[in-house]
Amino acid sequence: MKRIRIRHQKYKSMQITLESYQQAFEGNQEAIAVMNSFSEHNSQLSALLSKLTRPVSTVHQPKMNKQIEFARKLRSMIGVGTTVASRTGDASLLYTLRLYRSQLKNASAFLLREMAVHLSEEMTPHTEIMTGLGITPELFAAFNQMIVDFSVTVDNTKVQLNVRKSDRKAIHTLLKTCNNIVRDQLDPLVLTVEDEQPDLYREWFTLRARKKGKSQFNELETANSDISGTVTDSTTNQPLAFAIITLVEQGTVTESDE
Repeated sequence: MKRIRIRHQKYKSMQITLESYQQAFEGNQEAIAVMNSFSEHNSQLSALLSKLTRPVSTVHQPKMNKQIEFARKLRSMIGVGTTVASRTGDASLLYTLRLYRSQLKNASAFLLREMAVHLSEEMTPHTEIMTGLGITPELFAAFNQMIVDFSVTVDNTKVQLNVRKSDRKAIHTLLKTCNNIVRDQLDPLVLTVEDEQPDLYREWFTLRARKKGKSQFNELETANSDISGTVTDSTTNQPLAFAIITLVEQGTVTESDE
């Protein structure tokens, strides 16, 4: 996201530069149309980036809060269901509810919802027994409404996450479109007024210039260099033929050419 914001800020700076020299294209409807298109795409980028600035936790947290409470209520109702299954001799349901109870801690929101729906369906025929266990029809109705509410929260969260995913794709598309407009339309446009608007030309292509990355500097630092000179005898001060020089730093050996 940081790179995306840097690119967007660069496009915004380009837009501001163009707007500062708008008089240079006065009467040129094609040029104005191109600049307006660039400005519009930049505005769309700003709006989408503003939406994605909000942490994804703002989407997840409401669901997580409800999920914790939902799991707590479901655990209690599973306990009631286990008693009902035991008293009615329903071994299959008893096994299932014990399994549900063991899975509660790590269950996803979707699985919790499916557990609750299944439990509600199984308990509906046994309202009389549940009433004797303290679960009145009103409390059972409240449990069913809780399932509905939780389902809505889960579905809404999924929709919001899908929207964020869609917005990210839209941002990449807009960045690509802006890049194409700059390269194929605005660069040539600025070139046409180079002589009349040298300041615009300089500012524009200064913004367009890429900064050298670390890798480029490293290449310069490790570039090969030629070393030349004459090796002389320290006593006679005369040149020595076929002298051997060892460059310790590079681990290479070079012969002189005399």
